[in-house]
Amino acid sequence: CRLWNNITNKRMYLTGGIGSSGHLERFTADYDLPNDRMYCESCASIGLMMFGQRMAALTADARYYDVVELALCNTVLGGIALEGDRYFYVNPLEVWPDNCLPSTSMAHVKPVRQRWFATACCPANIARTLASLGQYIFAQDQASIYINQFISSKLTTQVGRTKVSVAIHSDLTKNGKVQTVLSLEGEDAVTLRLRIPTYLENPQFTLNGKTLEPKLERGYAGIVLTAGDGQLLEISGQITPVWVAANSNIRADAGRVALKYGPYVYCLEQVDNGERLANLYVSPTAPVTVCPAQKGLPETLPTLRFSGQFLDSGVGEDLYGAPAFRLEERELTAVPYGLWCNRTPGEMLVWLKARI
Repeated sequence: CRLWNNITNKRMYLTGGIGSSGHLERFTADYDLPNDRMYCESCASIGLMMFGQRMAALTADARYYDVVELALCNTVLGGIALEGDRYFYVNPLEVWPDNCLPSTSMAHVKPVRQRWFATACCPANIARTLASLGQYIFAQDQASIYINQFISSKLTTQVGRTKVSVAIHSDLTKNGKVQTVLSLEGEDAVTLRLRIPTYLENPQFTLNGKTLEPKLERGYAGIVLTAGDGQLLEISGQITPVWVAANSNIRADAGRVALKYGPYVYCLEQVDNGERLANLYVSPTAPVTVCPAQKGLPETLPTLRFSGQFLDSGVGEDLYGAPAFRLEERELTAVPYGLWCNRTPGEMLVWLKARI
């Protein structure tokens, strides 16, 4: 538990990535979390998912699956292209392609996914993890079934003397709703334990049209089910975009904010916002509009839009000069970090400078 807490509270990136040093692919000091030259290997996030799954099995505490979901939806999904044929080994939070040069301290950072690697652990590990995703969605003990991720899926299992089938249809990121159809055949009651994500606001539950107020224990809502075919459990709530700041000890993120929508961290790409993303500023109270997905990206994940400013130094073509700063208003577009670089390659940025 101490090891888990140190990783997730002092050494983990907003995306669920871990490993801040490209040299020896390792942790360094608490709060040392650079955004442009870190390692954050795809395999490391998969290892964190495995760690969280085992901690949850030992403790029946849903908070471990909060981190599992974070890593899955951001760093792990970001490690593979939509077409499934190119991969990231390293998962940075800021990319300027021009300085990702061979034989430099940035050589490990790739601005585009690669077809393969000399040490090819990440492609196979990502494929294996996605193929075995069911183990992160469902779990069970002698009397209960746990739903740890609201991902559309099906399960048939035996709990005690009762055969259980579960079918999840999730529209969580579209409208905050999840429908689960349950059929139980047998003598024993079964408790369904649903992980309630911290980002789901005002969750409400109905079973066959009747309102429920389940008891919440260690992040799980417990609902006792008895025999019956086609029982409909519905969960509804709201998911809204939120601005996030970092602990003041994280020097790389001082005075910066990032944007999240549910478990998804969002980023800006050059293809939507132009070059020199590092010059952008945004108010941490800027309203965010949820819009349809960008063309070429999955329709299930929205685009987020908000107003910001571009800061020009006024120096012109000289390398240095007298400051003549001016702010230009910009309409900015953010897409899920796990989907970056699936269109036109270019700059990418997660943490934006805050304008107070």
